[in-house]
Amino acid sequence: MTLVVRTNAGNSFVPAPEVSVTWSGCGASAVSDEKGEATVSLGVGRTFAPRLGREGLTTTLWPEITVSEAQRLSPLILRGSMGEAYGLRADAPLLWVKVYPGARCKDVEGTTIEVEGRPEAKPEYIGVDGPIDLSLRATSVAGTALVRGLPAGAKVKVRGSKASCTTNTGPWGAVPLERGVISAAPICLE
Repeated sequence: MTLVVRTNAGNSFVPAPEVSVTWSGCGASAVSDEKGEATVSLGVGRTFAPRLGREGLTTTLWPEITVSEAQRLSPLILRGSMGEAYGLRADAPLLWVKVYPGARCKDVEGTTIEVEGRPEAKPEYIGVDGPIDLSLRATSVAGTALVRGLPAGAKVKVRGSKASCTTNTGPWGAVPLERGVISAAPICLE
């Protein structure tokens, strides 16, 4: 499995070298190269959750994924300042939901986010300029939402909905939540 790790640089994402990538439950690890690529051999059919970390960046836990033979995925890791800006605390998990445009449904604005089976989970949507905008009831053009108040140690599933589009989580499964870590949840539009 190859991960192409990217991090935010202004309004875009760039390769993130020297990121430590570990996979839960198997002890496998790798460090991303100058192109952000980290490759490791994992057992086909096994399920792992990749963890990304590097000084200056916010430790990010990605959802579980079941390994197939030739996977190439592009997880994101946020700059440390983004964790602070989003209110990441050492004693609580923070769920970061990112909506990705699809071939047919290209506009991420207007996507609503829900955590399955957790009616208490209320998304806070990120505004156009980056801060949380409490007046939003769906994603802005930033395509990003945060969810707080979920218990550490839980695994959650996230779904999105948008009129005239179908959504999925791509190859990703349940999202593990840990204290002091951003747990990423991608939503793909089709």
